[in-house]
Amino acid sequence: MAYINDIFKDEIRDGFLVTSDRKKIWEKEIDILLLIDKICKENDIKYFVDYGTLLGTIRHKGFIPWDDDLDIMMTRPDYMRFQKIALKGLPAPYHYQCIYTDGPWMFSKVRNSNTTGYEKRYDIPNMNQGLWVDIFPLDIVPDANPNSELIFTMMYIIYLMAFSPSTVSELRKQKGSELIVDDETLNNLSHMDYKERFKQFELFALSNYDNSENESTLLYYILLDNYGKKKSWAKDTILMPFENIEVPVPNGYDDILKTYYKDYSKFVVGTSEHNNVVQSADIPYKEYLQKISDKLLT
Repeated sequence: MAYINDIFKDEIRDGFLVTSDRKKIWEKEIDILLLIDKICKENDIKYFVDYGTLLGTIRHKGFIPWDDDLDIMMTRPDYMRFQKIALKGLPAPYHYQCIYTDGPWMFSKVRNSNTTGYEKRYDIPNMNQGLWVDIFPLDIVPDANPNSELIFTMMYIIYLMAFSPSTVSELRKQKGSELIVDDETLNNLSHMDYKERFKQFELFALSNYDNSENESTLLYYILLDNYGKKKSWAKDTILMPFENIEVPVPNGYDDILKTYYKDYSKFVVGTSEHNNVVQSADIPYKEYLQKISDKLLT
């Protein structure tokens, strides 16, 4: 079954030229999504599309023409269950990428090793650089309960300890006393390697997931200033058309999209967020990286 119509033909979608090469990339990404979907169905794990993929589903019934990746969400409990399964290994050519394997992020990806999705900013030895689907965990963010603010702040400090202990050290100096997380805990964390520190963050986030009615992707909530969403907006999912398949959409998609984009029915033809990524559905990333290496040596 072809997931994308007329995959070998260029076409204009919403005023944007979608090339055959882009369609082939989309096809591979949907193939990855269907592997994730299979694992989730077999293990009673809920996920749903979000960010640009959710917008594309509602507004375009498929990919936004100028977008080139897929984003899905899982609650922290479901994410941890999925991660435990995926870390045991995926069938070739698929690869689960996270901080415990070869990824530098707080979220994870499933990649296809027979393709190329080379992210130039990540020059990490032995990192899988195939096309991917992003998987984001949803953690609590503050609601009306003051206790949730306290827990969120503690979670954020533990997160910072995983990726930037020096930032926490600087905060301790500025405060002149203990932070919300006590000094003993911070000292214990500082003696762990970054993977173990991140594991402590994940366990804290998991154990506190029920302590707020709001949730978000932690990093985006911090960077983009209050991208918090009500958990009730994703309590259930609805299957909706996406190209030639169906994808799970959160029941409160209208509220979610308005939070992100305000009037999401209007759009301006744009460019992908991944302009610095080299993508190919036909060339394995190792072959592409070898070509780069050969050029540097000549």
